[in-house]
Order: sequence, then C-alpha cells, then structure tokens
Amino acid sequence: MKRLLSLLISGSLLLTPALAASTDVGAAFPALREPASFADVAPGSWYTDAAGLCYVTGLLNGTGDGNFSPDRSVTVGEAATLAARIHNILNGGDGTLPDAPETWGQVVLTRADGVSAGFQQDQSTGYWLDDKNIQFLYFNLDESWKAADGQSVTLTLNGNSYTGTLTWQGESWKPPFCFQPDLQEQNYQRYYDDLWAAMRQPAPDDWSRNTAYYLESVLHVSLNDIGGMGMTATRLDFVKLLGLVSGDLLEPINDITGFPDATQDTRDVVLPFYQAGILTGVDDSGTFNAGGTLSRAEMATMAARLIRPELRQSFTLQPAEETALPS
Repeated sequence: MKRLLSLLISGSLLLTPALAASTDVGAAFPALREPASFADVAPGSWYTDAAGLCYVTGLLNGTGDGNFSPDRSVTVGEAATLAARIHNILNGGDGTLPDAPETWGQVVLTRADGVSAGFQQDQSTGYWLDDKNIQFLYFNLDESWKAADGQSVTLTLNGNSYTGTLTWQGESWKPPFCFQPDLQEQNYQRYYDDLWAAMRQPAPDDWSRNTAYYLESVLHVSLNDIGGMGMTATRLDFVKLLGLVSGDLLEPINDITGFPDATQDTRDVVLPFYQAGILTGVDDSGTFNAGGTLSRAEMATMAARLIRPELRQSFTLQPAEETALPS
C-alpha cells in the first residue's frame, strides 16, 4: 500500500498539455490498426470495448496466439509502460518511448591514475551486490586493476561520486574485486538510495528498460518508489501512475466525496478517478480494493475511459458521512 506514494509529488512537476476540454482527448488517440478478434474476449463482456480500443489505438497488444489474457495479472513494468505511452502521446509523441542510453544505469570505477571502467548490473560480466553486506560491490576487472589493490578509488553511482577502497579477493573469488565505500554518517543514506536505484535500473537487454528510463528521466519518478518493474502491480499502483499522466483530463461528472475503503493514503489519489467516472469500484458499494492485483481487463478499462470520455460512468455512492475511514 505504501509503494509509489511519492509519485504524485513528483507528478506535480509534469507539464502535460492542457486540452480545451476532456472530450477533445479522443483526437489524440486515433485508431491506428484494424480491430482484433481475441479468442478469450467474449462479446459484450464488461471489458470487451476497452480491450478493443486499447488495441486499435496501439496502447496494448495481445498476448499471443490470438489472446488478450484479460484475467492475467499485470506487472508494475507493464502498467508503467501503458501510462508512459499515454503521457508520450499527450505530449506530442506517437507512444514510442525513447531508447535508454547505453550508459544509463552504469556504475563507474575510477583509479587514482584516471583510468575508469563502467559496468552494468551483471554478476558474470559487470558488478554484483553482496546481499550480506549491501555496502560492498564486487566487480569483474581486468588484470591491470590488481595494481590498485588496497588503494583508494572513486565510484560514480547514479550521478554521485563516492570514495572507497578496492581490494582483490583472489583468483577463486568471482567477481574478484571488491569496492568498500568510505562512508560517513552524513552521506550513507544517499549512497544507499543511489545503490538501490542503480540496482533497479533494468539491464540493457530487459524489455522494460525504456519504460524505466522514461519514468526516471521524463516523469521524474525514482525507481526506488517503484520497487521493481517485475513486481505484480496493484490497483493503487496503476491509479497512481495514471494520476501522473492524466493532466487536466479528470473532469468531474460524479458528485462523490468518498468510497468505502478509503484511507488517508488513498483518498486524495483515488477519489478524482471516481469523480471522473473512470473508477466505479469492484462491488456495488464502490469498494476500491487498493491492494488487489491489477488484471489486464481492469487496466484496459481504466485507460479506455481516460482516453474516451464518452465511456466514463455516471453513478452515485453512499454519502461520505456513512463512509468510515479505516484506522
């Protein structure tokens, strides 16, 4: 429930273009391909139109073999990719996310003589984190680095530099070189944050790398707030991501001031989506179910209602005074 709680703070810095009215948003998402007939999407189901719309506009693809997999749970990376595509289109793009630079996510070791080496996260060829002592990083370096054994080196991590000692562990240790930072109390937390941010940056061959780069460089979202692109996304995760990219598109159409399972952490984030008719809840009373896993059908439905205001739902819930806040 606490994951992604700082996203909306970062999102306040975004400059999603304002549209004259929310009804104009549909023009930004035209049909780009012919409709698909998915074998596992029954005609007339609650998500049929949404799945079809997200497909023809290029926001979502099928899952192979003619299927959409509406009940399959979604990862944070998949949810973030859809949100990033929406943001990119609203800002004049075509939904294709820019490639992350090859050097993004690298950590760099520099010796006293100025020689440097850059690495991506990979135990066999790059660097490795000691899970027993998370301060230590282990590196695969060539023979020339043995001369730096026991000497001070500089580690550049997530754009910040840290000094430390490089030691050679011996031929039998893989990776054989260990960097031990010379940390003082005032910069330990920054080192820890930078280290985990680097560890969460997907490797160059990971499909979610461009999405993670877009989150960090365009949406200004720390990957430490995401918790891992491969983690299972919750309903709250996706609503928070949509909140970052929806700009002024959440025009209220419902007079709703609360929902049954609202908390101090979720009310302000989720309520605008009820008011805009994008969310109606998972039951007749309008329960949100923040920690519930997000299905592809749910994700498609939320996205479709965002980009096609005519699909939004007008409804009412019980009065706010009857909706108690859980302790």
